[in-house]
Amino acid sequence: MRSYTQIVVVALVVAMTLGGLSTAAVADTGETDVEQLGSVVVSVEDNEYHIDGAEITGDGLPSVTIEERTHTIDSLSIQTEGLTVEYDDTTYEVCRLDVTVENVEITLSDISIGSGE
Repeated sequence: MRSYTQIVVVALVVAMTLGGLSTAAVADTGETDVEQLGSVVVSVEDNEYHIDGAEITGDGLPSVTIEERTHTIDSLSIQTEGLTVEYDDTTYEVCRLDVTVENVEITLSDISIGSGE
């Protein structure tokens, strides 16, 4: 079972990766009956991130305090198919997203997570 800290770290990496997107690449699958609209491929490699003094609150969150902890993500891949629409024997894939994170180090300092109640 994964700890809350590991889940929070993965969520923060994904949020930072998606927040830092500046380019979008449209991929061609080579098939004539599938059209991809707005496909995005993101690769983050060999980076270090430091998150200091963050407070995360929301309904149902566990109470966790992180004084200082460093995690390294060796390899993480997330793929979403987005929205698929079929029309006139053609399949349209909208907003397909591929995110790959390799060798990324995250240091969390003075982080507070709780329900906010």
